[in-house]
Amino acid sequence: MQSAMVTVAAASIRKKASHTSEMVNQLLYGEVARIIKTKDEIWVKVRSIHDAYEGWVQRLMLREQIQSDSKEYDIFAVADLFAGLQNKDQSLQVPAGSLISGNDVFGKQRQEMKIKGNLINISKQNPSVALLKQIAMPWVHVPYLWGGRTPMGIDCSGLVQVIYRLMGIVLPRDAWQQAQSGLPIRNLSEIRAGDLAFFERNKKITHVGIILPGRKMIHASGKVKVDKVEGSNIIDAITGKKILRIKKIVRLF
Repeated sequence: MQSAMVTVAAASIRKKASHTSEMVNQLLYGEVARIIKTKDEIWVKVRSIHDAYEGWVQRLMLREQIQSDSKEYDIFAVADLFAGLQNKDQSLQVPAGSLISGNDVFGKQRQEMKIKGNLINISKQNPSVALLKQIAMPWVHVPYLWGGRTPMGIDCSGLVQVIYRLMGIVLPRDAWQQAQSGLPIRNLSEIRAGDLAFFERNKKITHVGIILPGRKMIHASGKVKVDKVEGSNIIDAITGKKILRIKKIVRLF
C-alpha cells in the first residue's frame, strides 16, 4: 500500500467519507499513514503508521509518497504547544507532537526551512518525572474535543498519546488500548508519578489520566485540568467532590 504524509497542522480523521461524519481522530503534521482505500477524488481511507488507527481523510491534506516507510522515523517532534515553520514566502503553524523529518511540506527545499519553536528528538528521549511535568503542564486549560490531539482541542487518550510521544514512548490511540500497555500495578499504594490511571463506565475503560507528583492527576475532562488523588478516588480540585474512581494503573517508565 502507498503511504502519505500529513501536510496540514492537523488532518481530521472521520468515521465515514463525509464532511458531516464524526471526527474520530486527528493526524498531526508530519505523521505518515498508509492509504488502504479511495473514494472519488476527495476521500481516502488511511491507517496511521504509528498506531494503526483507521479512518477517512481528505486527500488534499496529504502528500502521497512513492515509497512506504513503516518506521517511526529518526525524528524531531514539536515540543511547544505550537511552532512556526517557514520557507521563503510559505509558513505554517503546527501543534505539539508534529513530526519534523527530511521530507516535509516544503519538499526538496527542506534544508532552507526555518523553525520557530523547540523540538525534541523523540528517538533519544529518556522519560522522567521532571520531563513529564515540563511537557504536560502547558496543556492545562486546553478545551476537550472528541477525537482531538492538538492544543486547540484534545480528548483524554489523545493528551496521553501526545505527551508520551514527546517522552519517546509510542502508545495506541484509545484509552482501552493504552490500558493494555506497560506494567499493571496491582496495589494502589504503589502508584507514582508517570503512571497512567484508567477509569471505567459500564465495565469498559473509557477515560485515562496521568499521575503527577504530589498525588495529583492531569487529564482531559471538559478541559485539561489537574485534580487530586485520594486513595482510589479522583477529587475535583475546585469543588472538592469525588468525580472518578481508579480501576487500573499502568506503569510505562
